[in-house]
Amino acid sequence: ASNQASVLAYHYQAAGEWSRAFDYFIKAGQRARHLLSVEEALQAFRAAEKLLRQPACHLSDEQIHRLFYERNELKFDTHNTSALQEQNRLLLQIGDERRSPLLVGTALLGLGNACMSSDQFEQGVDYTSRAIQMLDTTTNLSQRVQAYIDRGVLRYMLSRWSQAKEDFEQALELARDYPEPDIIRARANAHYNIAVILNLEGQPAKAHQHALLAIQGHPL
Repeated sequence: ASNQASVLAYHYQAAGEWSRAFDYFIKAGQRARHLLSVEEALQAFRAAEKLLRQPACHLSDEQIHRLFYERNELKFDTHNTSALQEQNRLLLQIGDERRSPLLVGTALLGLGNACMSSDQFEQGVDYTSRAIQMLDTTTNLSQRVQAYIDRGVLRYMLSRWSQAKEDFEQALELARDYPEPDIIRARANAHYNIAVILNLEGQPAKAHQHALLAIQGHPL
C-alpha cells in the first residue's frame, strides 16, 4: 500500500539513507496514482524531489527518470500543462548537467506532451523528434517505444496519417516479443492507433485485424 511505502520512505530518510528513501517515495506515489489519489501521489513525488535537491543524495539517471516519468504522467492526466512545462524544463537542466541522453530525451518528450495538451502539435512533433534522437542512444526500451507513439499521435493530429502510421509501426518493431506490462500496453496502443488510421484510409479489414491485436494484447 502507498501508506506502507511512505512509512518506509520517511524511515530511510530519517536514517540518512537518501537513495532508498527516494525509491520508496516513488513507490508510494505510484501506488497512490493507481488508487486515483492524486493529492497523495503529488505529496510523495514532492518528497522525492526534495531529496533530489539534497547534495548528499546520490541518485542514478534511472532513479531520476522514474520520478519525472511518473510526474509527467500525472500532470498530463490532470491536464496541468504549465506544471508539465515547468518540471520538464527542470529535468532538461538536470539532464544537461549530468550529460544524460535519457534525462534530456525524457524532458523533451515531456515538453512534447505539454504541446499535445495545449494543441501545439507542430511544436510537439519537433520536441518528440529531438527526444527520439536522444532516447534511441539509450537502453530504456519503454521510453523509446513511447516516444514513437507520442510522435505518431501528434502527427495524426496534424492529419499526417502516413507518417503517423510509420511511427506506430516503428513502436511495434521496437516492442516486439517483450513481455513487460508497460511494453504490452504500448503495443496495444500502437495497434489501436494503426487501426484508426487504416479505417480512415478506407481499409476496414486491415483495421479490424489491428483492433483485435490491440484488444488481445492489452492486459486487463
